[in-house]
Amino acid sequence: MVIGNLLQLDPESGVVEFLIKKLLQTKIGKSLSTAITNSIVFLFVIMMFESQYGSISTFMTEIPNIIQLFAPIVLIIIGMKLMIKSVTK
Repeated sequence: MVIGNLLQLDPESGVVEFLIKKLLQTKIGKSLSTAITNSIVFLFVIMMFESQYGSISTFMTEIPNIIQLFAPIVLIIIGMKLMIKSVTK
């Protein structure tokens, strides 16, 4: 019905019903329905995270601080791994 309304066709017509049924059986129809479903799930997840943890923009402003916090630890671990690897060969 939504597709019929978007195309300005009679939603109750047999042509619209036939197109909807056949569209869902094609690869394009399956990819469209998958994309729509994924976007709806993504929006619900974003809404859930925003209600639990606040706005995404506040989280995005904290990313540089998180990188500054964990970067030295990651570099130390990589350095230790390279030193151990060079000693054991």
